[in-house]
Amino acid sequence: PDTWSPMREKYGRKDMALPLSEILAYSVQQSDNNACDVLFRLIGGPQVADSLMKKLGYNEIHILNTEDEMHADPYLCYANRATVANGSSFRPIISAGNAARFSRS
Repeated sequence: PDTWSPMREKYGRKDMALPLSEILAYSVQQSDNNACDVLFRLIGGPQVADSLMKKLGYNEIHILNTEDEMHADPYLCYANRATVANGSSFRPIISAGNAARFSRS
């Protein structure tokens, strides 16, 4: 979609193969919408991410829609939300480099 995407600006709209680390960097460091949706596709969708948050005890983090879905219907962005407490308590997990322990087997 025509959303914020430094990844798309660099590589264009063609099919490509990028290392997961680069896609993660675009998503986390540059808030790349398309990279976020690629990651959602890789794990099985936002519902999988939402279920993981609940499993980890982050009951006030809600991940329900992709960037593409929110681009098509801007009101959907209100469904993706987090409380300040849950959002800020999640950050140390990412910062500690523990993302690998959440990978799918």
